[in-house]
Amino acid sequence: IAIALGATAQHQWRGIDINSGLSKSPRVACLVLRKTYLCITQHLSYACEVKTREAQQWPQRLNRRLSLCVVSISINSFMIMKHFLFLFLAFSSCFVSALAADGERLPAVGERLAADVARLIPAPATYVKTEGEMKMTGHMRFVTNVTAQERKALQGLLAEAFPAMQLDKRGKRVLQIRLTPPHHEAKQTANDRSEEGYQLRITPRDIHLEASSMKGLFYGVQTLRQLEEQGRVACCDIKDAPKYAYRGVMLDCSRHFWPKEFILKQLDAMAYLKMNRLHLHLTDDAGWRMEIKQYPALTEKTAWRVGATWNEWREQGQRYARKEDKGAAGGYYTQQDLKDIVAYAAARHITVIPEIEMPGHSAEVLHAYPELQCEQVSQRNSDLCVGNEQTFVFLENVLREVMNIFPSKYIHIGGDEASRQAWAACPRCQQRMKAEGLQTVAELQAYLTRRMERFLNGHG
Repeated sequence: IAIALGATAQHQWRGIDINSGLSKSPRVACLVLRKTYLCITQHLSYACEVKTREAQQWPQRLNRRLSLCVVSISINSFMIMKHFLFLFLAFSSCFVSALAADGERLPAVGERLAADVARLIPAPATYVKTEGEMKMTGHMRFVTNVTAQERKALQGLLAEAFPAMQLDKRGKRVLQIRLTPPHHEAKQTANDRSEEGYQLRITPRDIHLEASSMKGLFYGVQTLRQLEEQGRVACCDIKDAPKYAYRGVMLDCSRHFWPKEFILKQLDAMAYLKMNRLHLHLTDDAGWRMEIKQYPALTEKTAWRVGATWNEWREQGQRYARKEDKGAAGGYYTQQDLKDIVAYAAARHITVIPEIEMPGHSAEVLHAYPELQCEQVSQRNSDLCVGNEQTFVFLENVLREVMNIFPSKYIHIGGDEASRQAWAACPRCQQRMKAEGLQTVAELQAYLTRRMERFLNGHG
């Protein structure tokens, strides 16, 4: 999980393609593979009872050619060898991908990254190491042009990041944090990347951090946190800004429910890695996870299920349960829970994007409110009836409550993998298609999407 999250943050901040990273640093990739091959073959030589002479020759051949030689092994040791090879392939794929995610900055063979810059995830745009280090303990004079509530928030952020440091007027060392006027170059005004950029200079006597927005200052403090080791940070000059404005993580809360406290913890990890979007997949066949006050049956009847995991739920017949039922697993977020999550994220410059699935993947909705199902359905179905006007009343009422909780300018409305099978036989859907001049059920789904798009746009 740590490798995956770190590689993702690296890719989204610097905008480096993993595949292109490999092509730009073939020697590093080969070095990693070669060393891993040698390590594994030493174990294979022992576990698979390779002949002594071949065991001695094998690592040398791999070191020269990076290829597997034919080894004579006993039939009884075949399964052991297969397991080793499987683990080797899984390890080497993850390891090389994580390295290649920062392909433009990988060192040449034999060259090592400085320990301090190696800790920075994602890697900064530019990093220049200078002499000395700064202690992050004791008294430090705090100088800033940030005012009012933002100043208070900044002091709280620094106190949380460096609890052994005291900001007061008695300190001889200086921590200077400045907001600077934004640049007005054409390329920088195209999106908000310049707002997230920062410059950080660390000397043995002072730390100077500046940015054109509180976002940039926040990310600069995260870099300072990553540089800190045992109460000290190495002196350096850093200039940094992300390549992509959207750097996100998606949590599928429907298929696997996490409590609010877990999500808050993930927000802390995302902020540390400079991610700025959290996509919450709140509804799907596997469970409805958001309290909707106008439709309480959504959570009363489908927030819990038989089977703790998604696979267990499917294997046991995809049955829903009530909270008080024996063995019930799941849960949901109250609207206050979600408000807390949104506020916690906003303090870390993260936008929470909710997803309400429609018109497919809605078996839980049909279980709670079967009147929204198509007519003449002979088997289990997960598509809302697009021909039923009550479907749109339901969706609009749900989205009104969603918009009251989430200030994000984006709301995800799903749309994928609708089977559309029931629509072809449903009289109401066929009537809707005739009235709207639609020729196919695919056009019927597009009708729903456009109608919900107009509704959302009409509410800002």
